[in-house]
Amino acid sequence: MHSFYFVLLVFINYVFTANVIFEVDMSFVNTSDDGVYIVGSGASFMGPEGVVMSDENGDDIWDIELELDPGSYTYKFRNGFCDNWDYCGNMWENIPDECGSQEFGDREIIVYDDDVWAGPFCFSSCDTCPEVVDYYNVTFSVDMQNVSTSDDGVYLVGNDPLLEGPTGHLMSDTDGDDVWEVTLELMPGTYTYKYRNGFCDNWDNCGAFWEDSLDDCSVGEWGDRQIIVTDQDLVSGPFCFNSCVEELCPDDILTYPVSFIVDMNYQETDPSGVYVVGGNIYMEGPIGHLMSDDDGDDIWEVVVDLPPGTYTFKYRNGYCASWNTCLQWQWEDFEGDCGVGEWGDRQVVVSDEGFTYGPYCFDFCNEGECPSIEPIDMTFQVQVSDQELDNALENGVYMGGNFNGYNWYDNALELIYTGQDNIFSVTTQFIANENILYKYTIGNGFFSAQIESNEGVAGCGSNFSSCNQSGENLRQKIIPYISTVFDLDTYDDCPSNALVTIEVDMSNEIISSDGVCIAGGTMPNGAQGTEMCDFDEDSIYTIILSFPYDSYQTYKFVNGCGDTWENPNFENFDDICTDGQWNDRFFNVIEDGQKVGPYYFESCELSQTMNVENSNIITDYFLYSPYPNPFNPIVKIPYNIKSLSSISIAVYDLNGNKIVDLFNGFKSAGNYEVIWSAENESSGIYFVKMVSDNFHQTQKISLIK
Repeated sequence: MHSFYFVLLVFINYVFTANVIFEVDMSFVNTSDDGVYIVGSGASFMGPEGVVMSDENGDDIWDIELELDPGSYTYKFRNGFCDNWDYCGNMWENIPDECGSQEFGDREIIVYDDDVWAGPFCFSSCDTCPEVVDYYNVTFSVDMQNVSTSDDGVYLVGNDPLLEGPTGHLMSDTDGDDVWEVTLELMPGTYTYKYRNGFCDNWDNCGAFWEDSLDDCSVGEWGDRQIIVTDQDLVSGPFCFNSCVEELCPDDILTYPVSFIVDMNYQETDPSGVYVVGGNIYMEGPIGHLMSDDDGDDIWEVVVDLPPGTYTFKYRNGYCASWNTCLQWQWEDFEGDCGVGEWGDRQVVVSDEGFTYGPYCFDFCNEGECPSIEPIDMTFQVQVSDQELDNALENGVYMGGNFNGYNWYDNALELIYTGQDNIFSVTTQFIANENILYKYTIGNGFFSAQIESNEGVAGCGSNFSSCNQSGENLRQKIIPYISTVFDLDTYDDCPSNALVTIEVDMSNEIISSDGVCIAGGTMPNGAQGTEMCDFDEDSIYTIILSFPYDSYQTYKFVNGCGDTWENPNFENFDDICTDGQWNDRFFNVIEDGQKVGPYYFESCELSQTMNVENSNIITDYFLYSPYPNPFNPIVKIPYNIKSLSSISIAVYDLNGNKIVDLFNGFKSAGNYEVIWSAENESSGIYFVKMVSDNFHQTQKISLIK
């Protein structure tokens, strides 16, 4: 009887899988020494590494057999090894639209319960390779008279393997007339490309080299030029660099003076000055245009001559030679209707006359002077419990903090009872952008003052961290730029924030004499960070911080606390538990009492030395916080498996209805990531649920369209 059940269970687990053979013909491609890979969105060929294929008989047809569950899979073939989505260059297929699916132009296959044979497809084609392919001479020509040509020359660059991106093809100007040419042998097909002013071997760090004002003649996400090769030789151009007009650049390019003005009165200006910076060649990114402040009033300006077009830019506080070496604090980081695109840039449109842009306050969208630096009325209000009300009415409610030398007894601000709902209120004046740290007391006598407890306000803003002495947890407010009535505080409690315990395992590290800190853009104290403590000397450093519910937090651990973003002791690694330009760790605040880690320093791996207090942390499996969150329409969902297991990952709506299965099958030990494209779903809240044996975990995600 037991044997029967065993056989039955095995049958249930495997009856619905199918063997899928993928084949790709590389006859017309110089195959990489690293081999050919299949890379996709699901199952055993998840990217970015993918799975290497084989060509055992040497006929240039590469194949692989995979066992897949029923479902829809997207994939591509890649010529060579790559372990990062962003740096694979011309390794990827450039699949025609008629057989490419979804955002990234992937191939797609639907697996039922029968074996499938997919291919052989010709690399970068919808069909099989012909026995013979005719190549045609295509001459590309670009006029560089309107720009200062790089000493490294001019390049033709595209993602297709024949266009050699991101390095591209060096063009030539044999007669010195600034018209650069290159002739390539191309097979029939559609090619997208751009001209680039200077050498670059990476898609992401070419700065102002790229053309970027091709709105009227561009295609695709990156605003590329396009050419279709049929059955004859072609000449493309000459195009004027950064122009859609197929002709030589006019002798005199019409430009108009645009005066950029920024007010730096709210900033400590860097000694190297203030810059206006944009990716367009005329904005000289990443270095940008140095501005001037001749009269010393901290109003900086510069005039830039610009041809008609649309330009995106930011102001930057200080010099920087490349996009990746600029420090985060140097850039504007504003919120509001003046931010456009992925980087939240300002935008200006130049038509047929000069004009003045600004003045704008650095980090603000409002045109005109910076907000007033005069004291502004701010109202604080706190609600006491029914049990505390009589004491509060008899002895008064007071407020003290950094504004009065943390004096809870003398010179504290007295709040007035409003007469309803146990609420006490006070209006006082502070300077905009001040960081106010404070607590409430009932009574203000030295022996009788009832001060809010450290435990009660631990989730209210500023968490004291000192591993050698006791201190105060404090409430925290950043004073805004207009008169404000702050949200109601609750005496000795912080219901609006969650306490999160964050831990790092330093057992593999030599601990710096400057201590271990947590720091980051969303962390208290920014680059300076906050000290973490190892009271029981088990090499697990811990800190408890407060954050708003449903907020997205980024951070890094620092082995050697400092006070600048240039501190070399920051973690420096790139893996599935990091995100963004700075490779920060991340998590979403879900619940009070949440725990994050402990992770090994500079690793996504969870510590194996859990103490009793951390015994409830999941070590065998873990569903990490999806990112970005909120998202539109792509979200990445990383997860961790400690041993070979049957895993199910699915998305549900608010009503508990399953929307899609992202994965359902077996996984060996390791770190993984699954991607959900929700382009056909409505905006709203969804839940990602991971299940395996006795384990289940859910993460909330928000789709915003």
